[in-house]
Amino acid sequence: MSLDNYHNNYFRKHSIPAMDVYQEIFENSPDVIVILDNKGRIINCNQKLVKVHKCSHKDQLIGKHVMDFGSEKAKEQHKIDWLQLEQGITLKDTIRKNIDANGNEVWIKLNSIPKLDKNQKLSYVVSIIKDITQEISYQEKYAEQILLFEKVLNTTNIGFWEWNINKNEGYISKSFKKIFGYENDPEANKSEFWKSKILTEDLSKSIYGFKKHIASKGSLPFEGEVRYRHKNGSVIWGYSKAQIIEWDKNNLPLKIVGTLTDISKLKQLSNSNENLEQFAYTASHDLQEPIKTIASLLDLFLNDYKSILNEEGMSHLNLILDETKKMNSLVTGLLDYSKLQGNSNRTTVNLNEVVKHSLDSLGKVIKEKNAKISVSSLPNAYGNETELNSLFLNLIGNALKFTKENTVPKISISGEETATHIEISISDNGIGIAKKNLTEIFNLFTRLHSSESYKGTGIGLAHCKKLIENMGGNLWVNSTVGLGSTFKFTIPLNTNYI
Repeated sequence: MSLDNYHNNYFRKHSIPAMDVYQEIFENSPDVIVILDNKGRIINCNQKLVKVHKCSHKDQLIGKHVMDFGSEKAKEQHKIDWLQLEQGITLKDTIRKNIDANGNEVWIKLNSIPKLDKNQKLSYVVSIIKDITQEISYQEKYAEQILLFEKVLNTTNIGFWEWNINKNEGYISKSFKKIFGYENDPEANKSEFWKSKILTEDLSKSIYGFKKHIASKGSLPFEGEVRYRHKNGSVIWGYSKAQIIEWDKNNLPLKIVGTLTDISKLKQLSNSNENLEQFAYTASHDLQEPIKTIASLLDLFLNDYKSILNEEGMSHLNLILDETKKMNSLVTGLLDYSKLQGNSNRTTVNLNEVVKHSLDSLGKVIKEKNAKISVSSLPNAYGNETELNSLFLNLIGNALKFTKENTVPKISISGEETATHIEISISDNGIGIAKKNLTEIFNLFTRLHSSESYKGTGIGLAHCKKLIENMGGNLWVNSTVGLGSTFKFTIPLNTNYI
């Protein structure tokens, strides 16, 4: 049975006049529906058109010609449209700008269907007119937001992009293209173009991360370091972070947004052990100052344009703000790391006081997690008190950070003194570390977990290791996944070590 027959049988069975149903739909449509004769005169219209023209009854519109409405420019367009309709050409999703009864500019989407008689002459026209003024206004505001984003991003080393996965099209900021030297290349608006610029081994990693992100319905972050080939042939290190923000009813991804931060300079500097003073200067001035500028510009942007930003715009802005804060933490951590020298002032330090100070600083986290911490009597250490404070803050802070769900954190701090050195142990019952990662976690930028799961910069343990080695000691870890970790470090007793 055809759908039409089903409808007709249903209407007859329930004594519902079919024409009454169609008339009800016609009159109450949210869009204008108007029927014109072969001369362009109105022979019927719905209540929406009556309301638009502020009439009390449709009789006031019946008989009027299509040329009686709109501006002179609109009337010229009516003539062109009518010539097409007379030839039997349908006007589909045609966008027009018009003037309403109050003299206001409005945007409409026009669908006009010509009906021809047996002689292929125009008999009548059915037109459906949708007011899309708000939609156009949204598009204009969105375009304005994009322009404002561009102005902010062009002062940074951060690129932004968004992509419609089904249509394989989207937006890539000029700042993104500029990082790689392709700001004036028209091909740089295509996803395949950028895939070809990613180093092969990093592309496979990125695809794998994207698939994991989709499989987890977005709960697993899609982020990490990725290397691109610059237009001049050099390699650019980027830190990429993306998030699917729209899914269809079948939980398939529709839209994704992301940022990419150029970390090439940080990589270059962190891989060099020469001229640490120059490194500190560069990190603080060449990198830190622009980041402060970015943060200030974003604050101004938010204050000045918050009223016109929609939810999506705010989401994009918050993503950039988040990346800016992370970049600032990264640079600050590198700056601190670079300042660690082997000739810092040293004295005899009471480690019991140092640990007490660290626990006081971490008091809020300890209370929130209801952590149980035991501290044995510790020996004195020969070192720099400020650096030792930093060391314990890092190690105890990590023990409080990497905890298991629904488990009360337990941390034990103990120490002993031998004939040549002191040895300190900090044990926890946290998530533990895989055996293969026990050495690599002390490298710069090494992160075993996503920033969503556990915040951090990947610098803390490298900082601790360098600090201990500057004192002539060693730092290592013993760990079992799921059971916890014990970090141990030694500091020589010999005051003439350096």
